[in-house]
Amino acid sequence: MNVDDFLDEIGDILQEDFTYAVLWTKAELFKYLKLILREFSGRTLIRDKNVIRIVNGTTGEADLPEDFNQAYYTLFNQIHVDTVPFSDLDFEDSDWIANGTGTPSSGTIIGAGTDAKVKFVPVPSSVSTGVEGTTTSLGIKDTNDDVWDITFDSGVITTTIDAGATPADYSTGAILKHPGGTKYQITIATTGVLSSTASSDVSDYVFYLIPDDTEETAYHLRVTAAGLIETINYAYGTTVRIDLDGTNQSMDQNYGVIVNAFVGAPASASVDSVYVDGPLGTTVHGFMSENSGYIWYKGLVQDPLTTESALFLSGGLRAIVTHGVLSMAFGKDGEGRDSEKAELLRYVFELECEFVKNLYQRKK
Repeated sequence: MNVDDFLDEIGDILQEDFTYAVLWTKAELFKYLKLILREFSGRTLIRDKNVIRIVNGTTGEADLPEDFNQAYYTLFNQIHVDTVPFSDLDFEDSDWIANGTGTPSSGTIIGAGTDAKVKFVPVPSSVSTGVEGTTTSLGIKDTNDDVWDITFDSGVITTTIDAGATPADYSTGAILKHPGGTKYQITIATTGVLSSTASSDVSDYVFYLIPDDTEETAYHLRVTAAGLIETINYAYGTTVRIDLDGTNQSMDQNYGVIVNAFVGAPASASVDSVYVDGPLGTTVHGFMSENSGYIWYKGLVQDPLTTESALFLSGGLRAIVTHGVLSMAFGKDGEGRDSEKAELLRYVFELECEFVKNLYQRKK
C-alpha cells in the first residue's frame, strides 16, 4: 500500500477527516511515520543487507550507505575481519592512528547515519580502484585551449577548468566505444558542456573509470548506442551473460531474481559474465569484492519520500508501525492528547518490536 492509504487508516482510528477542526494533519502523521520506521528498523534489526565498498588506500576508510544501521559481518578482499568498537583499536593495532599499512585484521564503524564510515586496520596495502588503470579524472581541452577535468559527483558528470594544466598535454576529445561497437568522440565546449559525435577512429578506444571523490565509488563513463553520454555505478555492473556450469546462458531464460551480481575488470575473462551456483540464479561472490570492503549490515526500512511512496511492510509488521505512529499522535500536546493511550500504545509498540527481534534474530 502507499503512504497516503496508510495515513487514511490512521485517520480513521483517530476519527480525523483531515478537513474540519483538524487535530492531526497528514503532514504531522507523515513525520511520525518516518520517525517510527527508523526506530522500528533499529529495534527489530529485521532488514539484512550487504554492500561492496571501495576502500581509501590512505586512510583505510570507506563510506557506508545512507540506510546503514549496524554492521554484523565484515570482509576485506573476501577474508573476514573482526568488527570491533572504535575504543578497542589500540588492542588490535597499537599504531593504528599512524595509518600503517598491511593486511586488515579488524574494522570499526566511525560516525553514524549518512556520515558513517568503516575503517580497516591496518590500512590495506593493496586496495581496489574498480579496475586496472582507473583514473580520478579525464582531461580534454576545448577550442580555446582550456583544459577541463571531467569528474563525478555521486554519479553526476561535472566539468571544471584546470587552470594549471598544460594544453599541449591534452587532446580535444576522447574516443569512447559502446559495447555494441559504435565509437563516439567526446568533446567539450568552451562553456563546459560535453557532446558526442560518431567517430570512425581506428585507434583503440579509451576506457575510463573515474572514482567519485565523495563516495570513493567507481563510475564508468560510457556512451549508449545512440551516443548518449552516461555514467554507470561500476560496483553493480551491467549483466549481459550468465555462466551456468561452464555454459553460456542467454538472458531470455528464466533463472529467477539475481541479486548483488558483480562483474570483473575489463581485462579479465569475466568482464561480461555473472556466475550463478544453481538454476534459480543464486550468485556467488563477484570479482568486485577483491581488494574491496564487503559489509553485511542491518539496514533501515526505506524512507518514504512522499505520501505517494510505497510502504514496504507486510500486513503484520504494518500493525506494529501503526501502534508506534498512534502512540506519537496521542502524545502530541493539544486537544487530541491522551497520555494513557499514548503510554499503552508505546508499550505495545516496544514489546512487539522486541518480539520480532527475538523471533528473527534467533539462531537456527
